Amino acid sequence: MRGGPGQRPDDQVRRLQGEAADLIRLLRRWTDTSWRLPAVRPGAGLAGSPGRPPAGTRGDEAYGSVQRLADLVAVAAGEAPRQVPREADLVLPDQLAVMVSDLALIAEPRLADRARAELAWLRAALGVR
Repeated sequence: MRGGPGQRPDDQVRRLQGEAADLIRLLRRWTDTSWRLPAVRPGAGLAGSPGRPPAGTRGDEAYGSVQRLADLVAVAAGEAPRQVPREADLVLPDQLAVMVSDLALIAEPRLADRARAELAWLRAALGVR
């Protein structure tokens, strides 16, 4: 996931923003029924947790990813992680967008890489490409 030689840090942040925007655009079209479908078993996710089992529904998985991204933001800002409110599933794309926006403001390539890994894991858990 690391950028190649000569790639600027802001390029990695832009890649995160682009990948997130594509996923969020797709998720905003989902209905309550789409969110209630069971998640699938993806591979490694954030912090290299291989074989992390899905938590249940697609909504549960998306919420878990939002929380893990929020934890990244908090640590980068030197704050203690706080629990993200668990709202209705239809709010999850907006929560995801806020977390990615916060990460982009921090503009740290290492965090962008970790966030991109989390989004890749989420895509797999949701069964989307």
